[in-house]
Amino acid sequence: YKNKMELKSILPFLDVFNLIITIFLNLSPIVVFIPVIKGKEKYTNIPISMLIFNLLNNLCWACYWFRLSYFNSLLCCSICSTIATLFFILYLYFLNKKQINKFIISIIFLFCIELIIIYISIYVIKNLNFYGKYLIVINIIMYIAPGQNIIKVIKENNYKYIPIVNVIMGALCSGGWFLYGKIMNDINCMIPNGLGLLFSLINTIIWLFYYLKARNKKNKSKFYPEENQNNQTRDVEIK
Repeated sequence: YKNKMELKSILPFLDVFNLIITIFLNLSPIVVFIPVIKGKEKYTNIPISMLIFNLLNNLCWACYWFRLSYFNSLLCCSICSTIATLFFILYLYFLNKKQINKFIISIIFLFCIELIIIYISIYVIKNLNFYGKYLIVINIIMYIAPGQNIIKVIKENNYKYIPIVNVIMGALCSGGWFLYGKIMNDINCMIPNGLGLLFSLINTIIWLFYYLKARNKKNKSKFYPEENQNNQTRDVEIK
């Protein structure tokens, strides 16, 4: 009982931490968008599932906290829903860059879908009791989503396909919300964020492995330039 009271005493600080880190998590896709904005990469390198489930997760949790009248958490998810929506609009812009009419229709469709999700979520929370399980599934998928390009990473030996900033922020965010769920004894908050922490760590380990592999290869080519040159010559001969 004493330990529980001590944990509850950190709730105000944890609320602030979770608010800040969740906002940073939802801002982190900007790192993926910057090369696309500069014209260095194609928009197809942006993990679309990450954008979809970031938005869906924030909308569903906002409805959940609204129902429970946890206004700090509601504020956090509302801000993050706005950020996630803006990133999705930015993605739609690059998708329909040459067709402005299609872009406008896509935005209208997006807002209609958001309203439908909010309406269904509020209805389900009020009338059905499986919403907690639904939240768990959505939250878990959100944490898995940044790793959608893992097969690409393994095939091409390229760590850049994993948005590491998003993954690290995901680990911090899931850790903070897991602790919050533990203190509040909220199983709907604990399970997905505990698994989210695990998936974020797995994605980080994979990214680190291929990053170090690429770095060692680069260092090796610096120390043994003649070997690299021979390999290139061999490739030319084969062609």
